[in-house]
Amino acid sequence: MALSFEEAAAWLRQEAAGTARAALREATDGTLILTPDSSGHYAALWTRDFFYCLEGCPEALSLEEAEAGFRYLLAGQRADGAMPDRVQADGLAVYKPGPPENGIGPLPATDNPAFMVKLAHLLGRRRGDFSLYEGCRAQLARALDYPLKSASGLIWVDPGAPHSSYGFFDTILMSGELFFASLLQWEAHERIAEMERSAGREEVAATHLSRAEKLKRALQRFWDPSAGMFRAASMDCNQIDIWGSAFSVYSGLASQAQSERISNYLVTHHKALMQRGQLRHSAPGEYWERSLTPKDRYQNGGHWATPFGWWFVTVYHKDPELAKRTFVELVEDFQRNGIKEWVKGGDSAVPGYVASACQPLVGLARLSLAP
Repeated sequence: MALSFEEAAAWLRQEAAGTARAALREATDGTLILTPDSSGHYAALWTRDFFYCLEGCPEALSLEEAEAGFRYLLAGQRADGAMPDRVQADGLAVYKPGPPENGIGPLPATDNPAFMVKLAHLLGRRRGDFSLYEGCRAQLARALDYPLKSASGLIWVDPGAPHSSYGFFDTILMSGELFFASLLQWEAHERIAEMERSAGREEVAATHLSRAEKLKRALQRFWDPSAGMFRAASMDCNQIDIWGSAFSVYSGLASQAQSERISNYLVTHHKALMQRGQLRHSAPGEYWERSLTPKDRYQNGGHWATPFGWWFVTVYHKDPELAKRTFVELVEDFQRNGIKEWVKGGDSAVPGYVASACQPLVGLARLSLAP
């Protein structure tokens, strides 16, 4: 008998916490670090994966454990402001995706500063005050200044020297002005403005709000009115961004009219985009024009659970039954085949993947449907 939506939600809530706990490892200094999976494949504390766990399943870690993990990452910041992509159990900070000795591209991933800000804000909300932020506000401001930007404030990657932008696109060599990484930067400035305002620093808050507004306006240049979706980049990989468009609705960037069009697109192309409740990065039948991975593998045609929560929020308002039914399909696949990083047909990789377990829950929580 098929699971009910409520049964599926209750199962995943419990399983997400267990998956995250099973992925904890003790660092050399005694800090418990949350690795991205319980199978030992990614043996370090990754900045964005840490956020995705704490956002989707905060009960997986105590506040003390979560704040210790944040400080462990923060200690890896370079003097020039760059934040680590990950910090290993031996304390080595690594700034670029890929092997520590030979990372992808010449520069650090552009999303790590924004995720560190989002972590500070998330943990402050959980604690009930922003004291954690107060102890590192200068470091976080310097981090946000680090990535290269265009004159409009959008994150910029030189097409002649491509490198990782958003970590879940790390093998996709997007260039020019970038949508998803800039969207995260917009969020980060808004979060800092809130934290600064809570401390009574209205002038500093206003500066960050001004930067956020500038970014919000500039992000509209990625909108493709013919498709009803946002595009990923202005140069290489100037293609429809499925994940970014769904996240634009979840994050509040998309207008009501844009949200409706994105929802229509996702519903219309549901069968081509989804596999067992897991979502591909690019448009149906398309592959990224500049990728380090072959077609139908990993980020270039694989299907992922990580963006499910954003998809759920986007689709629910148009077709709640489709949204709920797809969530049940996702959970049933997890029960049959395990919680994987990505799937494609009979292929899959990295069991016990924490972001796959935790991030779908953010959509349910946003709509007050979580158990």
